[in-house]
Amino acid sequence: MRYTKPPLTFEQQADQLLARGMVGDRATMIEHLSFVNYYRLSGYWWPFRKRLSPTTPPPNSRQLERRHDDFVPGTHFDVVWDHYVFDQRLRVHVMEAIERVEVAVRTQLAYHHSLKWGPDAYATNRASLPRLTAGPASDYRSHAAFAEKIRDQLDQGKNQPFVHHFNAKYTSSPFLPIWMAVELMSLGTVATMYQGCLDDIQQLVAAPFAVTNGVLGSWLLMLNHVRNVCAHHGRLWNRALVKAPQLPAFRTSPTWYQPSINTTKVYAAVTVCNFLVNTITRGASTWGKRLAALIGDHPRVPIADMGFPVKWLDSSLWANAR
Repeated sequence: MRYTKPPLTFEQQADQLLARGMVGDRATMIEHLSFVNYYRLSGYWWPFRKRLSPTTPPPNSRQLERRHDDFVPGTHFDVVWDHYVFDQRLRVHVMEAIERVEVAVRTQLAYHHSLKWGPDAYATNRASLPRLTAGPASDYRSHAAFAEKIRDQLDQGKNQPFVHHFNAKYTSSPFLPIWMAVELMSLGTVATMYQGCLDDIQQLVAAPFAVTNGVLGSWLLMLNHVRNVCAHHGRLWNRALVKAPQLPAFRTSPTWYQPSINTTKVYAAVTVCNFLVNTITRGASTWGKRLAALIGDHPRVPIADMGFPVKWLDSSLWANAR
């Protein structure tokens, strides 16, 4: 079926929202819609759309689509906009934490891998990353695919002063030493390298973060997913996590289960961020407190949809936020 809907002016977009039952000042709607795409904002008013009863469907598909586009009575554009602004601020806040974690993991991984295997073994010696397969570059799990990704990322950073200096001085070395290379690696590539290491190096890397190597590995995959959402300005606040983080074992870390955490919700991601940043800073971080303040600034955003328990601040995991 060919798409036939015509484009709408900003004024027509506002009128369409009003016609579908949204409440608000038309001029304010037009102003915001002129700077934030209608389609982008639709992800924030989606929860306010009417839900159809499966037992009383309308007689045809056009009526079904029309009714499904109507808003719950009383839906105000200002509330939708508040959700959007909250999500925007949340992404910036989460990115701050992920940056801190990413830099720390890069540091630990480069340090321990180089001490055992040497400066460029990450790219030249598959034995240094034995959990990556011996398959071709077309296999994303292979060392060949990892090395190809490294080449691409190093090439993208070739104009960095430290890269230019290294290449000019060490003309026979095709790869940067790992402590330089990690500064050009994406978080996804860092996570792949970590996954490729055996337990001895993984455990050394994970130890400063006060979790097991398996838990840290799952957290890196989750944080990479969240980082990509944030970097591409995607909707985060009520998103389901594609990579659910593994929680520390109850036997050794019962606080992670009081209250229980839904690992498919954003609350799990921000709890991991707060724990890691707090661990890295030895309890000096204000990240959790600032997250609590951000939530307090937007009381109309239902944080239960993010997986936040009712008394989340009572958890010892969030003691630094109180």
